[in-house]
Order: sequence, then C-alpha cells, then structure tokens
Amino acid sequence: MIKPFFKWPGSKAWLAHRLNEVLSNDFERIVEPFVGSAAFFLGAECTKAILGDANEHIADCLLAVRDHPEKVIFLLSQLSNTLEDYNNVKNFVPSNSIHAAARMIYLTNTSWGGLYRENRGGKFNVPFGDNGRIFFCEGRILAASKKLQGAEVIHGDYKITIEKSREDDLLFIDAPYVTKTVAQHFDRYHSSRFGWNDQVALAQILRQSQMRNRKILVTCAANLELYQLFEGWGIVEFSKRNSMTAYKSNTGNRKEALLVSPVLHDLIEKLECKTSTSK
Repeated sequence: MIKPFFKWPGSKAWLAHRLNEVLSNDFERIVEPFVGSAAFFLGAECTKAILGDANEHIADCLLAVRDHPEKVIFLLSQLSNTLEDYNNVKNFVPSNSIHAAARMIYLTNTSWGGLYRENRGGKFNVPFGDNGRIFFCEGRILAASKKLQGAEVIHGDYKITIEKSREDDLLFIDAPYVTKTVAQHFDRYHSSRFGWNDQVALAQILRQSQMRNRKILVTCAANLELYQLFEGWGIVEFSKRNSMTAYKSNTGNRKEALLVSPVLHDLIEKLECKTSTSK
C-alpha cells in the first residue's frame, strides 16, 4: 500500500485499505473527480486511473511527481523545516509544475495542521507549523511516481472527469463534506468554494439514467439531507477521529458515510462486517 506524498485534509487512505479487502477488482480503472492527495488510488490495488481536481496545484503536483520525481526530490532536498524557508516558499510563485509540486509537498508538511488553504484571492494563508518533522520521503515519492504512470491527470471541474468515465470503471467521489445546514469551514482549501447547490448538482449527475449500472462510491458526512439526495443507495457509516478543527472542544470522533450505488449492493454487508470486527 503506497502512502500519499503530500498532506491533504480528509485523506481516504484508511478507506482504500478497508475496500482492498472486500472489493472485487472487476473494474478497469479508478476515476476520481476530487482526487486531493490521491490517497485512495495510491492505496488501492488497481493500477489505472483518471485523477481530476479543480485545484491546479494538485494537478501540477501529481503530474510532476509522475513525470519528473527526481527533479522534485532535488528541489525539496534544498529546503529545511524552518520559518525562514517556510516564508520563502509560501511567497514563491512557481514557474513550472516541478516547482509547484515541491512547493505543495513542502507547505502541506510544514504548515499548521498540515493544511493547504487559500483565500478568495488565491493566496496561501496558513501559518508555519513549527513541527520539526521530516517533510518529504524520497522513497514514498518514487513509489507514487511509479503507480501514477498508469494515471491520466486532469485539472478541471469534476464534471469533466466524470464525463470521461466508463461503465467498467469504479467512480470514487470524495467531494468536500458540505451539508445543507452546516458550513464545513475547514473544507475550504481553495479560492473557489463547493457549496450545497454543488452537492445537489453532483447527486443529480450520479443518479442520471445512464449512470444506473455504474460502480460508484461517494464519501460524505453522516447526514440525512445528504442521504436523501441518494435515495435507494446503500449507506455504510464509520466513526472517524475529527482532526480537522481549530477548536480543542471539537476534537473526538465524528461520523462519516460511504454511499454505495445499487450495482455495488453486495459490498455493504462485507464492509459492515469488516467494520464491526475491527472495532
């Protein structure tokens, strides 16, 4: 199982591990319209994918690590986990995808809470984490690069990636955890925002008649309003540690859910059994 080489909130590496044990590999590719750090694909057994994201920094990072891992590693080796280097990298404007990749990996491993967050003007605005950690792993980058050789990477709206999917693909949707009544402020990691109306539009696309026989998995907050958007789909709930909060009073566990399209109905019982035995 290959681990992500940069941090991104809501990593689904843990879910990839659980699904590997119960999911039959009767699909050609994994298609992810909200790929983030590619934790799900990197942790899965499948070697082919279409990976998309609206955040150009993510797309640049994945492409550079796929095609030029040694150059990315060299740039990272010139840096240290200090406030001076952090501020220099934070204010640096990359001129190519290789510099962008090194910047993304460095910032997400040295910022406060491992966050990559931009304001509405597109400026990175997370303070220095002062965590003293080793901020990159050469072996992890090289392993990810090898796995990414089988992936097409797309920078664009989620609809573009979904449109490229086929019936023999596994469509994995890990959109921001937005509900109708609760603003998920820590899901705002880019100058653009994904809101409730976007959640509704996404559900409508996934429930179209031509998607009826598709293998689709959707991650979301455990929320009735979200479940109602996917009426007739299976639901598996998980209890996860709530690490994405600025307030100590909000730490602890929160419930997350995996919505399963009807064609994957047999997966529900397998996952529930795996979840109960792992508690």
